[in-house]
Amino acid sequence: MIEALPAVDSTLFFMVNGHHLPVLDWLFLAVTQLGNGWVIGPVLIFIVIRKVPKQKVVTTVLCGVVALSFSGIVNSRIKRVVGRQRPYVHFAHHADSISKAATGPDVRLLGPSYRNRSFPSGHTNTAFSAATLLAFLFGGWWYAAFAAAIAVAYSRMYLGVHYPTDVAAGALFGVLLTLSVMVVCRQLKLLTPHRRKNAQ
Repeated sequence: MIEALPAVDSTLFFMVNGHHLPVLDWLFLAVTQLGNGWVIGPVLIFIVIRKVPKQKVVTTVLCGVVALSFSGIVNSRIKRVVGRQRPYVHFAHHADSISKAATGPDVRLLGPSYRNRSFPSGHTNTAFSAATLLAFLFGGWWYAAFAAAIAVAYSRMYLGVHYPTDVAAGALFGVLLTLSVMVVCRQLKLLTPHRRKNAQ
């Protein structure tokens, strides 16, 4: 099972990366920015200021910053330890020594040409951290934020910079690490207790 994972990973990657439309190119180049901390951070702060009682805004923002930072730092550390090549780097390297027929289709790369540290996906980690934060704080329809996070994960494969396992790991770490910090914050009574009216 484990031995077959790289082949499955590559197959799924090319299923996503190999189907492009001009309108989707523009769409996913924009969507992927939701996994950029400098983009989603101000959005989260704005939402918290608007929805959280004034007396809890500062502590809620601090908990959110700690949660997303913790998730991002752990994700980055794992990237450095694993040091996995990006898909287009990996397949370009193999194409130099093996026939094109043996390596399959070319990777279609859009956006910045990162080379290493593919696993786990940082953009996906940030997007799922943000979605977890919103769902934890407000519940209700804010769980729809995970749809945007999934779109970010898909965009990383579509743009040619991550494998499916990269985005899956980024999503998992984003959810678990952010949730762990937010649970601690709630236990310390730094957050407003969740009420049904907050989800409406």
